[in-house]
Amino acid sequence: MRFRLGTDKTVTVVFEPSAAEHTLEAGESIIIEWFDGIRDDGFVRLDADCLVVDAPSHGYTRAWEENGEEIYVGSDSE
Repeated sequence: MRFRLGTDKTVTVVFEPSAAEHTLEAGESIIIEWFDGIRDDGFVRLDADCLVVDAPSHGYTRAWEENGEEIYVGSDSE
């Protein structure tokens, strides 16, 4: 699954299960893609000024800036 995530205020995006963090500035967006999950249980949750992106069970996440540069979100990045 691939989707775009953007906000109208600056937030920290936390990628689980790695706990890697990325600052998402107001008006910017990132592309997120989930791979190889065995269930459809991945989720995005807003906690105050933090967005949590949790990969599906036994799957992993990759993410990119709008310009195509990959965001390091754990060992499955790159």
